[in-house]
Amino acid sequence: MPLDPKSTKVIAKKGAKDPSYISSGNKSRITVVGCVSAAGISIPPMILFERQTLHADMARGEIPGTYYGLNSGWMNQELFEDWLKCHFLRYAPPVRPLLLLLDGHNSHYNPSAVRVAIKEKVILFTLPPHTTHITQPLDRGCFGPLKTAWRSSCHEFMRNNPGKVITKFSFNAVFSNAYKKSMSMENIISSFRATGIYPLDRSKVLEKPCIQKASLAEESGIAFLPLFSARSSDQGACSPGNHFTMDEMDCFHDRYVKETRKPDEVDRYSHWKKVYHPLEDKVSSSSTKDPFLATPTKATPISKQPVVAKPHCSIKHMFKPPPVLKRPELSAYKSSRCLTSGAHLEMMEEKEKQKEEKERKKKERAELQEQKKKEKEEMLQQKKKEREAQAELRKQKKKEKEAQVDCEKKKERRKKRSHKARKRSQVSIRSFISTSCMCI
Repeated sequence: MPLDPKSTKVIAKKGAKDPSYISSGNKSRITVVGCVSAAGISIPPMILFERQTLHADMARGEIPGTYYGLNSGWMNQELFEDWLKCHFLRYAPPVRPLLLLLDGHNSHYNPSAVRVAIKEKVILFTLPPHTTHITQPLDRGCFGPLKTAWRSSCHEFMRNNPGKVITKFSFNAVFSNAYKKSMSMENIISSFRATGIYPLDRSKVLEKPCIQKASLAEESGIAFLPLFSARSSDQGACSPGNHFTMDEMDCFHDRYVKETRKPDEVDRYSHWKKVYHPLEDKVSSSSTKDPFLATPTKATPISKQPVVAKPHCSIKHMFKPPPVLKRPELSAYKSSRCLTSGAHLEMMEEKEKQKEEKERKKKERAELQEQKKKEKEEMLQQKKKEREAQAELRKQKKKEKEAQVDCEKKKERRKKRSHKARKRSQVSIRSFISTSCMCI
């Protein structure tokens, strides 16, 4: 639900260009999960907020029994499991088995939620993909009136409270009125009747009239349109004469591959070929008119073969035969499924095993990478320690060398000092001798 829905009507002056209206500019949305029964009863909704905690003011004016989901604001497998266990089973009738129709959202394919449903004897049945606008009751008769009522409630709130905008705190007070108006018993029963689910009526979905679209020439009224070529899909694919049975489609497809002829099916086969392979018919018709494109049925001797000047580019190469179209096989994944069936449960268990195997391999790879990283760090630390030890050894050797050099220098100094002292003593002795001799 958008917190600031667009206005359907704007009051402006007559002749005004580009009329505008004032809005809050808040583009955030709030997800609402609804559930109704064929008896015309709806259970309280589930509201998903993009928050981690629920403030008390956010529940003001709520519908009694509203269930809240706090996460990213979108439905996921964990929230669906909580809704099924804590909310749906609380309001579900005690009659078993119970059928629960779901759309093909990936949050519904939760193995733990399927096991809970099997335990409670609830049949989970997903509708065919891309058909919820036809087969889902809420889309047919409830969500449209809900959006209309929500839009009118928002405009009424902003008209009665000028200058205020709708936020997460005032959402419940505005949404409760719109939900009560749209989720009426009449709307719910009519939506189930429109889809043909209850009362059961296959003609509501299966027997839809095939409406033939008018071509561009018919719409415009011009007989010739230049630079326009009709597509093969526009050549009356929905016309009454082009409805083929499944047996005819299989027979004609095999016949197209093998190119076998049967006199009793020539008309239908040619009509089928014109509808599904129109280009090949054009090529075949042009090849019958042009003798140059006709291939000889029997090989003639070389001497009797006529000499024909071959053009630079043969016309045959310009018309390549269309590829053989294979009918697509219906896949079980593209149809409705019963999630609580034994085959689907086995498939989900197999997927769980594959997922666990992938997670185990991923964990092993992560552990191996972590181990390699640790080994690399240990090797780098060991190399660092070795480098530090070598540097310390070099420093010690350098200190020892410096100490040895200092010791040698001190010895030389001592020798010089002792040599000088001897010279002084000798000089003093000589002077004493000379003085004594003179006295004598």
